Amino acid sequence: MSRRRKSSRQQQRVDQSGITRMQIGLVAGIAVIMVVAFIVLSQTGGGQPATQAQPADSAAAGEEGSVEQGEFAGIDLSVIPSEPTEAGEPALGDSDAPVTIVEYSDYQCPHCSNFNLTVLPEVIKNYVTAGKVRHVHKNAAILGEESQWAAMAALCAADQGHFWEYNELLFEKQQGRNSGAFARENLKQYAADLGLDTETFNQCLDDNKYASKVVEETAEAKSRGVEGTPSFFVNDEFVGGSLPFEQMKEIIDKQLEAAS
Repeated sequence: MSRRRKSSRQQQRVDQSGITRMQIGLVAGIAVIMVVAFIVLSQTGGGQPATQAQPADSAAAGEEGSVEQGEFAGIDLSVIPSEPTEAGEPALGDSDAPVTIVEYSDYQCPHCSNFNLTVLPEVIKNYVTAGKVRHVHKNAAILGEESQWAAMAALCAADQGHFWEYNELLFEKQQGRNSGAFARENLKQYAADLGLDTETFNQCLDDNKYASKVVEETAEAKSRGVEGTPSFFVNDEFVGGSLPFEQMKEIIDKQLEAAS
C-alpha cells in the first residue's frame, strides 16, 4: 500500500510530510480566530464553505469505506486496553507499557495516512498487543479548516468509544486538501456508515465541542518542536516522518532495551 524509502531526518520532516515550518508557525497566530469562527459559523447555520463537495451516497459510502465495529486495520480492539490518557487523548495499549509513542497527526496529510494504515497496524500487532507499547494519538491540524473539522469529528466518535474505527475511515477517505472530503456533512455521513449514534455525534460536531482541544494540541505540537506531520515521540526520542515499520521497530527496540 505504501512506498517505503529511507531518508534523512531533515527530508522526513519536510519532504515526507509536505508541511513547512511556516505553516505550523501560522497555527498559533490564527488559533483563537479559528475557534471563534467555528462557533459563529455553527450558530449561523453551518460552517461549511458554499462550494464544498456533497456527501457521498450512503450505500456507496458504506460499501466503499465501511469498517467493522470493534476493529482497527483488522485487529480486534476488544483484546487491547484502550483507555484514553488522563488528558483525554485516544490511546491503545497498557498504560504501564515501558514505551509510549505519542503521534501528532493531520487527517489531510498523506504521510499520516500511510503511517496509520500500514505501519501502525504492525506496531499494534507486534508491540501493543504484547503490552510493550502504548500508542497515543494527538492532533496537529495544520492543513486548513477540514483538518480541524476532521479532528473534532474523530474526538466526537471517541465519545462513543469508536475513535479508532473512525480514525481509520478518515484516512481511507482522504483526498486533496480542503476539497470537501471532510466537509461537516460528510463527516456526519461517515459516522452513520459506522453505525454511531448520529444524533449525539452530529450535536457534538455542530457544537464544536472539541474545537479548542484541537487548537491546543496543535499549539502543543509546535511547542515541542514539531515541524511536520506525522511526528512522534517514542518515549523521549523525537521521530519525524512516516518511517517504514523496520525503522520504527529499531527505534522501539532501542527504547525497550533502555527501559529494561
